[in-house]
Amino acid sequence: MTRSPGRCGHHVDGVVCGAVDGVRLFLPGWRCPAHTPAAVNGHPEATGQYCAPARCYCGRPGCPAYPTFIPLRRTTA
Repeated sequence: MTRSPGRCGHHVDGVVCGAVDGVRLFLPGWRCPAHTPAAVNGHPEATGQYCAPARCYCGRPGCPAYPTFIPLRRTTA
């Protein structure tokens, strides 16, 4: 089952944005590119090119946060 995108639910002073172009689902609901959680907080959108600035999860030496990478221990029973 696929859900069709809704309208942007961002609201200020009782006025809802209601945009339909480029709407994606986030934890707070459907948001247009101008009202994503990052945009509302004045931060750039994540590019997916590397991990968070303070924590590496990918383990690639080229990752800017690679010094924080800790490999998971794999155990077998």
